[in-house]
Amino acid sequence: MQNEINSLNPFTAPTSPNQTFMRLIYGTFAIADGDQKIRPWAAESWKLVERPGFDVTLRKGMTFHDGKAVTMEDVQFTFDYLKKWNFPFFAGAMAPIASIEIQRRRDPL
Repeated sequence: MQNEINSLNPFTAPTSPNQTFMRLIYGTFAIADGDQKIRPWAAESWKLVERPGFDVTLRKGMTFHDGKAVTMEDVQFTFDYLKKWNFPFFAGAMAPIASIEIQRRRDPL
């Protein structure tokens, strides 16, 4: 990459080269493999539950750089933050998302 990177904050990065570089740093729910097939990454799985809703299961063992576990509350915070501040780079992806809700599953007895 021959463009200058002027921010590693995904919410303030003003240019497309910044966003392209940050895709190498920040995890996403899914990635495209070498055959351009979508594979789970930070999400262990997802399924359509009720149009337009999805049930997403976060992959176990995900941590931040400081070793703290990534939680669904972290995911909810990120989506809520993006919706609240309407960052131009994320606006198109966030437009169809009305809300994020965490539902705890009960472990079978």
